[in-house]
Amino acid sequence: MAGSEPWTIRQALIPTADRGFCKGDIRIRGDKIEEIRLDAPTREGDSPRSIVADGMVALPGLVNAHVHSHGVLSKAVVEGFPLEVWSHYAKAGRELMSEEDVRYACLLASVELMRAGVSTVLDHPYYDRRRLDACAKAWGETGLRVVVAPSIADKGMLESIGVSSGDDSAPGPMEEDPAGLCESFARDWSGAFDGRLRVMYGPSAPHRCSDGLLRRVADGSSRSGLGVHLHLLETRTQARICRQSYERGVVRHLDSLGLLNPRTSLVHCVWLDPEEIEVIARSGASVVHVPASNLLLGSGIAPVKSMVRAGVNVCLGTDGPNCGGSLDLRDSMRLALLLHRVTEGDYEDWPSARSVFQLGTRNGAYALGLDAPAPLGVLREGAKADIALFDLRNKPEFVPNNDLLLQFILAGSVECETLVVDGEVIYTREGGPARFEEAEIMETAGRLGTDLIRRSRALYDGAERVRRLLHAVAAKDT
Repeated sequence: MAGSEPWTIRQALIPTADRGFCKGDIRIRGDKIEEIRLDAPTREGDSPRSIVADGMVALPGLVNAHVHSHGVLSKAVVEGFPLEVWSHYAKAGRELMSEEDVRYACLLASVELMRAGVSTVLDHPYYDRRRLDACAKAWGETGLRVVVAPSIADKGMLESIGVSSGDDSAPGPMEEDPAGLCESFARDWSGAFDGRLRVMYGPSAPHRCSDGLLRRVADGSSRSGLGVHLHLLETRTQARICRQSYERGVVRHLDSLGLLNPRTSLVHCVWLDPEEIEVIARSGASVVHVPASNLLLGSGIAPVKSMVRAGVNVCLGTDGPNCGGSLDLRDSMRLALLLHRVTEGDYEDWPSARSVFQLGTRNGAYALGLDAPAPLGVLREGAKADIALFDLRNKPEFVPNNDLLLQFILAGSVECETLVVDGEVIYTREGGPARFEEAEIMETAGRLGTDLIRRSRALYDGAERVRRLLHAVAAKDT
């Protein structure tokens, strides 16, 4: 359902600011929520076009603020390595991806996202321009709201951590003009697919980019209004390298380059110190918390409560499924709810279900610059009609229904019933994605993924050589 004619979601449980969840109707016109009526019967003259949602909860579509779609076809290939080692295996798994591989990786990712009720996603892919175009076209097929931040760098991965070797390369394709890649891609694709596709700059990380590249990104962002999305202080090794490389610390260095402002989203931020948190808070930049990946790669636990107390806008991402396990943002919500009860001594300061849910919705929309002119990540009149319906009937996790939001975050088996983006139904549990055939995507993506791993065997062997090199360097240092 989409277009100018209004339609209605009837008798859904709807979150309210002060009454918990109340049964009501959501009237949608075009791409926005026109009216929300609580505890009200259907009126004469109401649109006959409707979804009867009795027994379902209506939530704002979730916002997954950090994904690497290139990892979709190489999930679970390697396990048990820290980021500095794992990254070389991850690069091996994406280096030989064809345009067809890219398309099916994005479409397969979209199936997982839709099933979890995610309506908006940021993709941070390591692709050259040809594959970036394939990526944009594929996301456009899905109907999801997508921000693509092409990952760029001008330093090799080993060089960036102070290791000399002939077996080195950048984390992504080494472009002659990395910032120009983002700019030309934005000119061609930002605003495409009825405005559902946006583009940001994606410098991989400060220690993987020269100051010249970072200044170019800062200047371009200031001129164009494009956002900036980058990894920051993900691991203890990165924290050590950045302390050695930047006299005033990497956060202050980024600030001096003009890169910290409300257009910027910083991913991970595990190893921030209190002063750096204050700098980020004053700048208005956002932080993307990625707990599953940080645990799987042994990177650490981000000081999220300290960031929130300082006034930093914190949102959530899953990372790629080759290091985060899945694209289901509810996994990140669950970890964000539970992990920081361990790190916080005062139970009165523990995160609540409501605050964590906000990280995965409204805060993500703000971080990606999608909260204006119409609000996103909330259910209110005038907001974007991005809505996820979840059927609670016959679900033991919701019997009895005492705290719906807490039970939603803790229950891991509830699949989205209907997903609406811009007033268009793009997914139903019964019919699957509305714009493409799910079974064909699953079958073809499986075949392509198996073939990609086979074709990449020599590259994986190269990653193993780098692992042994890094192990020898670490042993020598100790």
